[in-house]
Amino acid sequence: MRFLHRAPAARLVLALAFWAMSNPVAAEEGRLNKTVWSAQDASIAGYARTNATCEGIEPPIIFLDKPPEHGTVCWRSGKIRMNAVVEGNLHHCVGKVVAGVVVRYMSRRGYAGSDKVGYTVRFPRENHPVDVELTVR
Repeated sequence: MRFLHRAPAARLVLALAFWAMSNPVAAEEGRLNKTVWSAQDASIAGYARTNATCEGIEPPIIFLDKPPEHGTVCWRSGKIRMNAVVEGNLHHCVGKVVAGVVVRYMSRRGYAGSDKVGYTVRFPRENHPVDVELTVR
């Protein structure tokens, strides 16, 4: 199954569940800082949801709260190494690779500077807002 949606200004709804980053980025309480190359597809963060045996299940919902001003954001299915558990008692899944969705960003060609993206991941019992500060080179 493949999820792909680009939205410069529309509200997106997508499914996902545990928070895991697919590439190293600086993270602090729902804030991410990432440096990316202009007009290059870049991974921001990955999300997945698992059952008790660490198999991927139906993902949570994502709402795009603030679209980027200088590029596009999209979601694609992919493999994610679990780095954290947002909800539930599934800490034994940390470190496992599961099917999930990766949030990606690409700036407009020739743009250099800062950009921001904001979205909320809705889990069954919790909302997880994420603000991403991007430095585009």
